[in-house]
Amino acid sequence: MKKLIILSAVVTLALLTISCKKDEKINLLTTDISLCHQETCSIQATSSLPITYVSDDEFHAKVNTAGLVEGRYVGKTKIKLMTDNDIKYVNVTVVPKYYLYIEPNIKFGESKSSITNKFGQPDNVSSTGVYTYNMVGMINYTLMVLFDDNDNVNAYAVAVSSDLSSTLSSFLSERYMFIHYEDSKFWYVDGLKPETITKYIVNYLINVNYWVVLYAPYTSEKSNKYVDKISEAFNSVTK
Repeated sequence: MKKLIILSAVVTLALLTISCKKDEKINLLTTDISLCHQETCSIQATSSLPITYVSDDEFHAKVNTAGLVEGRYVGKTKIKLMTDNDIKYVNVTVVPKYYLYIEPNIKFGESKSSITNKFGQPDNVSSTGVYTYNMVGMINYTLMVLFDDNDNVNAYAVAVSSDLSSTLSSFLSERYMFIHYEDSKFWYVDGLKPETITKYIVNYLINVNYWVVLYAPYTSEKSNKYVDKISEAFNSVTK
């Protein structure tokens, strides 16, 4: 009889342990979040244990200790929820409010032949070899692609009407982090830390009628070395 009582107690304890571990799992009601720049949304999750929230990429979205997610810049990331016994993930997509032009699908170092495969033959080639395309979309805009001595892309730019100043500012601000205003140029980057930044985005008035958005490789120091080439190429098609 004594052995039976002990065995029953062990089984009961085991069942209680299993039940407790079940309760310690994260009950996640929110699996996907979609929000805009500077909007917030709470993750709905419960557990008998404290939950820790961590963003995989705080450039796109950050989260506080209570699970409140804030959209930062357009893109996707995940929020990790952790307890001592469980891990869950929430997919976060930061969507744009402003659509002005489709940002060019161009990579630094891409070959000239790859550019012509994507966009066709240029509408104009400047004296310094800059390819210029007249693009049509929600708005008409000009795409300019700069190449190095090996015919690989080293920068590209988009020119839009100065009538769109306010929308352009919002368009860039929800996609990139503003870091500096200098020499009448607005400087943005695509990451929070030097090791995660890949490019500068430089916005400036090329003349009273047009804004230029220049996309250039990130370096530790800001550089204006592409501006003159862009100006020469743009002036050659607008004179």
